Amino acid sequence: MVIIVPAPNHHLAQAQAQQRVVVQAGETTKVTLTLASTIAAVEITPNPAQVTQGETVQLTATCKNEDGEVVVVPATGAFTWAVVAGSQYASVDSNGLVTGLALGTATVQATENESGVSGSAQVEVVPPPSKIAFASSRDGNW
Repeated sequence: MVIIVPAPNHHLAQAQAQQRVVVQAGETTKVTLTLASTIAAVEITPNPAQVTQGETVQLTATCKNEDGEVVVVPATGAFTWAVVAGSQYASVDSNGLVTGLALGTATVQATENESGVSGSAQVEVVPPPSKIAFASSRDGNW
């Protein structure tokens, strides 16, 4: 029987390997495996994104391997989110929720915590819709 115990703050790797280990009956041996990350890219959607000033937009990060296939990571806490350019225009929380602060464009980055692989998205902060006031006269004359 082989038992794999991840190190603290780490997760089980998504990889397969075989290694023949011969151990005499009644003895134990420690085997340490170091696997390269299967994560080749982090994609953020939507990208580009648009948010109205004073409003929010949810970004989502997805890990992919070299073949473009999705790599499953924990649902929460897998990414560190940051605004890496244009922090005067937008902010982002720990879950990828972006708030539009001022008109302009910001770059938001998500870094997968275990592999260190990151991806980024452009977020444009746009003005709120204009409010148009109409006036009329009862006699139809302006």
